[in-house]
Amino acid sequence: MEKIDLTYELSFPWHKHQFGYKWADAAPCSPWGEPYGEMDGGDLEKYKGIIPFALDGPFLVEKSFSIMRFPFEPLADNRLFAWFSDIIPDKESFVRWADEYGRLVDVEGNAQYSYDFILSPYTDESGLNVGLSTTTRRIVERNGLLYQVTKPDPLSFWKQEHRDLSLAVMLWEMALKDDPRLNGILEWHEDPGRAYVYPVPRHRLTEVDFRRIGKDRSYSPSFVLPPRRIEDYRPQRFNAKRAALTYVRQEINKKMRLYPLYIRFDTDENGGIHRVIEPTSLLSAMWHQFFLAQTGEIRLRRCSVCGKWEDMKTHRESWSKHKNCANYQRLKKSRAKKREMLNRDRP
Repeated sequence: MEKIDLTYELSFPWHKHQFGYKWADAAPCSPWGEPYGEMDGGDLEKYKGIIPFALDGPFLVEKSFSIMRFPFEPLADNRLFAWFSDIIPDKESFVRWADEYGRLVDVEGNAQYSYDFILSPYTDESGLNVGLSTTTRRIVERNGLLYQVTKPDPLSFWKQEHRDLSLAVMLWEMALKDDPRLNGILEWHEDPGRAYVYPVPRHRLTEVDFRRIGKDRSYSPSFVLPPRRIEDYRPQRFNAKRAALTYVRQEINKKMRLYPLYIRFDTDENGGIHRVIEPTSLLSAMWHQFFLAQTGEIRLRRCSVCGKWEDMKTHRESWSKHKNCANYQRLKKSRAKKREMLNRDRP
């Protein structure tokens, strides 16, 4: 358990799969492994309510059958949400994250994932009996080949959730630094009195010509997604920093409704009562961490040299860089100075 303060604890045991995860293509099927494309009209109508639409792959699935799960406390470090917001949103990064921290949500316990898919082919990498079945995996045989029927989550879901958190964290950082680029990412429509945010991927931020945005309103990078309205923001005078923070808090509220937390009473060692907050998923936990960063209960700062996040609870307010980074920077400056002196002394 990570002790946040004297009034409540943040409890969040999560798990990851024994053999890790991989991306695989899949076809929608019934819970018994019958592909929807092969169903007759009666069965298809029967399962239409279960599968409202076909998701696009690839899908994150377990590498091999195993009943083993590794429990751990992902929120032992306050930087988890910031780390996730910084990763490159591609298949390799996401599967490495899943291997380290597990899925973003519990695909069995989340109503959003009432889907089954048939995967082909199935190869057992664990050496265990492929005939075993659990609530999350069934092995079926079709046309002499083995298939696994499981409940995976699609790459599109990972990309969307990363995009939402990464954009919110980026706007939060910019607002704290009064970054002038906010005026290019946010737009104010004076007539209806509405403000909008244009989602810009963090890893492509340097590709945006912010000077041109200020001069040419028709300019829009091709990778910028459609604008999102900032709700309940109607100031007499537009302020980009305030608008950005309003959007961030709006996103936190929305995500915490989708991925809620539970609160229960517990008794401390002295017999006193305090609250225990229990997230329902890894996403729920990370958005709650971000919420605590807004309230100041979690204080993070990037190293001015390497750019990696540091938890400020063990540092002075004047901290700006890691010790190793500071040593590297001093060494780099010393070498540059020596080269300059050598070049100056040459005839």
